[in-house]
Amino acid sequence: MDVVDLAPEVSLDSRAVVFRLCDRNRDIECTITREALEDHFWLSRDTGR
Repeated sequence: MDVVDLAPEVSLDSRAVVFRLCDRNRDIECTITREALEDHFWLSRDTGR
């Protein structure tokens, strides 16, 4: 998979990070929620709010 857009974006509601990948000539939009980042990477719940 290749990264199509190297600049991930924060969703409009600030609840997720959105990024795009390319696989077999298809663009795939991927989303990881803020909750998942907080739970798995110990992102402080106060950061960025």
